[in-house]
Amino acid sequence: MRDTYIKIFDHQDRVKEILNESFGHLCANTVGLEQPEKVALIKISVDDYAPSASDQYASDNGFYYAWASTTIGSENLKKIYFKNPDNGGLPDEWKNYADFLQSWEKFPCLISLDDWIGNSDRNPGNIIFINKNRLGIIDHGRLFGVHDWRYEPVDPNNDLWMNQALECFKIFYKPSFPNHIACQPIFNEAIEHSSVFQIHKDMIESQIVDIVKILEPHHTSAETLVSAFINYCLERLKTINIRLRTQLGHLGATV
Repeated sequence: MRDTYIKIFDHQDRVKEILNESFGHLCANTVGLEQPEKVALIKISVDDYAPSASDQYASDNGFYYAWASTTIGSENLKKIYFKNPDNGGLPDEWKNYADFLQSWEKFPCLISLDDWIGNSDRNPGNIIFINKNRLGIIDHGRLFGVHDWRYEPVDPNNDLWMNQALECFKIFYKPSFPNHIACQPIFNEAIEHSSVFQIHKDMIESQIVDIVKILEPHHTSAETLVSAFINYCLERLKTINIRLRTQLGHLGATV
């Protein structure tokens, strides 16, 4: 029987981060990246784990929501490749980490996914070692370039955050830019993701609307809020290859 990991959020951003986790998990599933086999929205009783005194929702209801997932794999890559990760890691450690990711078949898929969902928090701690040919991913709490997006439509043109997976890909080729042949799998994944999202977007939208209604039963515009998420991805997918080519130094390359 697998262990279960429970993620409890600060009440101020709880709804937003749970929605991010749910949205990111569904999108990653559609492109075939390995994740925890089971995830769930669960209720935590205030008697079991006391919330902060300012958590009005928990005070009113006697519980609050958290994100639960089964464990996947063994160690995360931070523990494997970095002796003192809290100090930022040494250049050689980052190079070895980047070399390992480069050998992973699904690495181009991860780079593309993190761009179009705006994951600003990809790091060695949320990439999980399963075996030498398989990695899994967790933690989608910071999507759309932030974690504390506004309830108005999120901005698909926000590029003030860094695609950490893409930066690790570039580390492998420093001090020069990767050549077009090396970049082509990433461009191919971006095209594939555009097609896949079109197929699954209605299912994703429906499930996220249901989650909004659970988290905030009095929310009067759940459909409008979730539509903003869907529009974010659709708009980013329109320009994903131009954006990736620019960051990789291949603006003039053809797909």
